[in-house]
Amino acid sequence: NSAFYGGQNVSNLEQAIIRVLGISTVQNLTITMMYCQQLKTTECTVFDLKGFWVESLATAEASKYFADSPRLKSLISPSELYLASLLHQIGLLALAYLRPEATQHYLHKLKTINEIDEVNFSQFENKIFGLSLAEMGSLVLTHWGLPQVVCQTVGQLELENASIASQIIVLLSKMIKLLQLGTEDCIPDRLTEQLLEISGYSKNQLDNQITKITSKLPEVNELAQTLAI
Repeated sequence: NSAFYGGQNVSNLEQAIIRVLGISTVQNLTITMMYCQQLKTTECTVFDLKGFWVESLATAEASKYFADSPRLKSLISPSELYLASLLHQIGLLALAYLRPEATQHYLHKLKTINEIDEVNFSQFENKIFGLSLAEMGSLVLTHWGLPQVVCQTVGQLELENASIASQIIVLLSKMIKLLQLGTEDCIPDRLTEQLLEISGYSKNQLDNQITKITSKLPEVNELAQTLAI
């Protein structure tokens, strides 16, 4: 009975998952896993599947705290935002399955890029795959018949004129990567400013949401590991 389960006796994994995530989230997660089980990445040996899903699940969990923000709540439902956040990297997963050698090359090249380098990732990805990861993701989600707003949100992730929902997912993904490495203090001012602008939150509101997200990360990480996602 770890702290993850709130010190309560849990008779089975299903009850534990529902208790932590809620029924609506579990439904979205079930849909995601049902589809993603088709995409095996064993031939792409450098692909970190567990790390991939830890980040995806954490970004989706973070989206819950922005779904009702002033600039977002009338544009996309919390459930759709969660699903788009959970699947925002699905293009990479699909390419690891469909083109393992090219994906290995991409991941190796990615490690050589310095964070301060000015990189057009869409062009970088197009050069290797012939399309961007966001475009690939949108194609996969459309093929699976997911809601149009989810497909469009993922497809616009790398566009300069992306929707607010797409922009918030990109920012939350960046924030999650930083939080996984450190604390709230590691979030740079520029990222904070972007989150304030895109969400419409006040500084106090944003700080409160980030604190809540940070407190949820151990649970999310443990859940992802427990599910062997």
